[in-house]
Amino acid sequence: MMALLTGARANELAQLRLSDIKDDQLVPFFDINEDADSDGERRKSLKTKTSKRHVPIHPKLIELGFLDYVQEIRSAGHWCLFREMEPQKATGERPVYNSQMANWFFRYRKACDVLKNEDGKPVFHSFRHTAATRLENADVPLHRLSGVLGHLQDGEYLQTYAKLDKAKVRTELVKMEFPHDVMNALPSWKDIEFSEPQPLPVVLGLRQCLLNAEK
Repeated sequence: MMALLTGARANELAQLRLSDIKDDQLVPFFDINEDADSDGERRKSLKTKTSKRHVPIHPKLIELGFLDYVQEIRSAGHWCLFREMEPQKATGERPVYNSQMANWFFRYRKACDVLKNEDGKPVFHSFRHTAATRLENADVPLHRLSGVLGHLQDGEYLQTYAKLDKAKVRTELVKMEFPHDVMNALPSWKDIEFSEPQPLPVVLGLRQCLLNAEK
């Protein structure tokens, strides 16, 4: 659901710390970065320098209780959003989490009986393509679309996006159009058990997400 409503990469989401979930003038947002942890160790990484960005949290995620989930695991003493994820070393010794996420996602969509859609099999990155397409179809200005997705638009990218009002960016995110049956079927975090199989209503809701993901 986070991938669908932010367009963020799997690794960017999997490595999020609770300290990366922030608030700016009542606009909650994801601070996507590769900062070192409090012990000085660098366990996060970004694909490019333009991947560092702030992405407002979609109101639908808040409606589904995402911030309540964050508060609950913070109260339990955790510091990672997904504490099950462990970094692995890839080429160049860059810590990455996405291979573990990809393996989990394959098992999960298999449990949901979604092995392929009309264009071919959906992968986790399909959600990023979907968000990009929906934002473009909503006529979101290129500099804001680039800012949300972490793409390099031009030499002024960092200076331009840094000055964007998060409330305005959130308004652009809300312009993404999805079928009502998809949005209405998304489950609250309290209805999700992080194991398989999922309760039938949850499976049906997430299955709609997968079927609407683009290759």
